[in-house]
Amino acid sequence: MYKVSVMYPYSEGARFDLNYYHNNHMKQVEKLFKPYGLIKTTTEQGVSGGANQKPPYICIGCLFFET
Repeated sequence: MYKVSVMYPYSEGARFDLNYYHNNHMKQVEKLFKPYGLIKTTTEQGVSGGANQKPPYICIGCLFFET
């Protein structure tokens, strides 16, 4: 299995609509890549590495392919 990760870097003051990304954008990605062997997608929200630290990524979208 292969995993492709698309990472969106955290930027102070940037806006990112995680709900839209997961429910709309990733659904379109699934439709487009299903014919090429896409098995599933996941959406991961960035978390900080510790107290008073910002996350390195605001969101990570993952695509899984069998081959």
